Amino acid sequence: MPKAENKKQKKLAKQKQKQKQAQRQLARKRNEANSLAGQVSEAARRPLEKCFISETLLEQLRLTGDVEERMGTILAVGRVPSKGFLFAHFLVDGLCLGVKDAFARIVPSEHYRDILAKMTSDPEELGECSPALALEVLTQARDYAAQFNLRPGGKFDTVVKLLGNPDESLTEKFHFGANDDEEPRYVVGPNDSPAKQEIVLSRLIETVGEENFDFVSQSQLRDLGTDFESWSDEDDWELDEPIELIE
Repeated sequence: MPKAENKKQKKLAKQKQKQKQAQRQLARKRNEANSLAGQVSEAARRPLEKCFISETLLEQLRLTGDVEERMGTILAVGRVPSKGFLFAHFLVDGLCLGVKDAFARIVPSEHYRDILAKMTSDPEELGECSPALALEVLTQARDYAAQFNLRPGGKFDTVVKLLGNPDESLTEKFHFGANDDEEPRYVVGPNDSPAKQEIVLSRLIETVGEENFDFVSQSQLRDLGTDFESWSDEDDWELDEPIELIE
């Protein structure tokens, strides 16, 4: 092959390689933008649209003495202009697990009002709050569970970034555990697998000892008449077209 032709072929090969690299970089950026972290990051650049906390949870976290329940929901809504609205959901278990679950869904703009109305239809359940208060509750709940070597569930580390930075002026100390000694009470949820239950129990035994925590099974909840199925809010997301979780 003549030198000129060989040089031309090498130049074309180099150009094709650069094009492929540019295409891979573009695809990577698109994937990052569509990921949970990317969409939380985009929403976090703007002020939150709404932020709610379960009123009963807030009351329970402010109580002292023996308590039967310290569970509830935090809901934060941010805007992602290219997609719609990002709904971030946190399930707080102030008795043991801290943040039991955390996830997010993108809701198209045309469904925003319907979904928000369904999730906030009970005025006694969710009340509006500042993102800073929501973050403070979640942070203290996380730290409470950490002493038992229990990490927040779901996508907490990513989704919590939607709430921004801590407010140093918030100094209220919330109460966790089942009593003034903050002894944990593990209440088994409807979606807690046997493997998860074993992990939680083993870590409680390792950190506080068998005599220093309570365990409430689903059968005990049934005997007490507790509607543990109501802990799941999947029905609130039902539409003609399902709203998918962001992974």
